[in-house]
Amino acid sequence: MKPPGLPFTYERYEAFWPFTWPMILMNIDEYLTWDNHILSIRQKVTRNLSILKKVKPVLKVENLIDIYRSIIEPYFTYCCIV
Repeated sequence: MKPPGLPFTYERYEAFWPFTWPMILMNIDEYLTWDNHILSIRQKVTRNLSILKKVKPVLKVENLIDIYRSIIEPYFTYCCIV
């Protein structure tokens, strides 16, 4: 395993450890763990939930469900085979 900061090339892509593959939207660290990816998803979901909480008093439940399904639920269902 290469230490962080060293460049490497895969096919035509050049990257540095740790890196993010933009075409699959995953964060991969030098130990190939999910920790950075989970942290990133958790931050995005938390940010979107706080937005939902702020608009809760002025919207109907149906609208809140629609917003949840459009901006939060996709983080949990992306690449999930059911």
